[in-house]
Amino acid sequence: MSFKGSLAVITGAADGIGKALAANLFKKGCSLALCDVNHMRLEEAKSEMRSTKRVDVPKILTRMCDASDKEKVQAFASEVAKSFDVKEHRLLLFNNAGIAGGNSFFARKKKSGNESLMSTGRVHTTCVELLCLSLSPHHRAMM
Repeated sequence: MSFKGSLAVITGAADGIGKALAANLFKKGCSLALCDVNHMRLEEAKSEMRSTKRVDVPKILTRMCDASDKEKVQAFASEVAKSFDVKEHRLLLFNNAGIAGGNSFFARKKKSGNESLMSTGRVHTTCVELLCLSLSPHHRAMM
């Protein structure tokens, strides 16, 4: 399947699954709009991807964004809409952002299962809703 002419919006794209997904789609010709709370790692991922292609390089937009922050997600979506001709792209949304904590699993302070689940749930639901609502007015397939 060709992804040329597609735009993938990926949250949590600095590491792990998000980074691997972005790299794979980039190699297949997909333009990328990537966000993560770790801007330095996101820029490193962008540089790694760019180094793999020499010609016909798709566009990559990277922004630091906390996926649980309504204003930041809306600002990211607005920048995506301004930076890409969203109406002319097949729009792919991958909500990969989550809460990792920054320490090893065993070194973290224990939260109650419900508290941790609710925090992660807020990140996922807030981000998906905001990105869909913010980008859909700009996208022909969702109108």
